[in-house]
Amino acid sequence: MDMSEAGRIAGLNLTHLSLFPMPNLNDIEGHLMAQDVVWVNAGSVANLLAVWRVHDLDEILRRVWAAGVVLAGVLAGSICWVRGRYD
Repeated sequence: MDMSEAGRIAGLNLTHLSLFPMPNLNDIEGHLMAQDVVWVNAGSVANLLAVWRVHDLDEILRRVWAAGVVLAGVLAGSICWVRGRYD
């Protein structure tokens, strides 16, 4: 069972933001502001943050977090929120 199926069974409405080959949403910030939680899966932290910066997602996510949206994830998705070497 994948996360989308598990979410549906739990009564959650999951959406997916893809950045490849280009963002699948026109208003990334508006979409993320409308979420309760932003979940980021595993990957390379350095690559993740580099791609986010290209799309201004690093700044968008900072505003989303400041607005009260929960930022979470696993592996790279969890440590990308830590202030440190990649800031």
